[in-house]
Amino acid sequence: MSNLIGSLYLGAYRCVTWLFSLMAKRHLIKRVKRGKEDPIRWCEKRGKPTIIRPQGPLVWLHAVGLGETLALRGVIDAISRVRPDVNFLVTSSTVASARTFAKNLPDRTVHQFLPLDVSRYINAFLDHWAPDLVLWSEQDIWPNFIDTTARRKVPQVLINARMNKASFDKKRKSMPVFRLIYDHFDLLSAQDVATANNIQAFGIKRPVRVDGSLKPFAPPLDVNQQELALFKSLTKDRRIHLIASSHAKTETVAIDAFRDVLATHPRDLLIIAPRDITRLETILPTLHGLDVGVRSFDQTPNARTQVYIADTFGEMGLWYSLANSAVIGGTFSDVEGHNPWEAVQLGCAVIHGPRTLNFENDYALLDQAGAALPIQNAQDLSALWRSEAWRDTLGAAQTLRVGQAAKMNDLITTLVTMIPVKHATNAKDPK
Repeated sequence: MSNLIGSLYLGAYRCVTWLFSLMAKRHLIKRVKRGKEDPIRWCEKRGKPTIIRPQGPLVWLHAVGLGETLALRGVIDAISRVRPDVNFLVTSSTVASARTFAKNLPDRTVHQFLPLDVSRYINAFLDHWAPDLVLWSEQDIWPNFIDTTARRKVPQVLINARMNKASFDKKRKSMPVFRLIYDHFDLLSAQDVATANNIQAFGIKRPVRVDGSLKPFAPPLDVNQQELALFKSLTKDRRIHLIASSHAKTETVAIDAFRDVLATHPRDLLIIAPRDITRLETILPTLHGLDVGVRSFDQTPNARTQVYIADTFGEMGLWYSLANSAVIGGTFSDVEGHNPWEAVQLGCAVIHGPRTLNFENDYALLDQAGAALPIQNAQDLSALWRSEAWRDTLGAAQTLRVGQAAKMNDLITTLVTMIPVKHATNAKDPK
């Protein structure tokens, strides 16, 4: 009975998405004009590929945003070491994820935007790419896509799954359709026990395994070594503080702390790397009285520069490599934090505010191991910067990262067994 109800729910959902498809082109064009879609590649969201399908086995991986997409690189690298014949297609939904991923692209990997969850777009996408294995990551799973892929007998896996109580309560209102969708997965892997229990509560047939987070398993962000050498020469013997993927509230705390620290450490440099690189005009007024340099103006720090705004795509690895410590953005607001492991992987100490729900388990692990420093306000941050307490976290952070990454090996071994050894050569040109 529950499967019948789920099928009815899914049928109704398909009708809604079909109706939406009648206005999808106009909707996407409007988003292009607002800068929300890629002006060249927006057609990919209507199932029109812009890249040829490579020959041989193809693993398709999907994640919605920037942090989730970058975390997939660890899985790609690990599978590639065992199966160098395999190609990878990564899909995501945001422009920022596409641009940054392009600068950190693994070998034998291409990127496309995920089409809207409309049957004709889905079928066009699957006809072209013909994946041999599909990996859905974290929370971004689309009912029509998953059901259509299952009907084609393509194995699907949910990896790095994350579902807190709020997300579970929301999905529980549509339990029949989610039970049907989760039953389509050949394997389900959760970041933590709470997520595994929440998914299991939908009444699915398969057990949900717990393998931890992909974030510490991912390789470090790409770093332009020439740029790094240049910036190190320009900031030699200066203490460098970073606000990484910053938002307004994080900036307010950090800028207040920095003004206080300048009284005793006048040569310190603060780098602000905003999550939204178009926010320059809102950031500059908060820095009155300070000497400011701006990356997008092709400026570099000089001896007088006190604050440097790093408002560019795809260079976060450079700033993590340059800085002593990073206050992770979003940890003072309802954004609820960004990925702390990117800093750890490049030897930058992690400092964060009290709001970390998006990466609750990750921050808890780091804090308990003495591998990160939680703060509550600007006074805490000022005292921390003055004392250089961040130095004591670096060794513990690296030890924890290595240990967490090792936990993913068993999952990778299982995934490799699901990829066919032979595949017909079926390269397809975009139409």
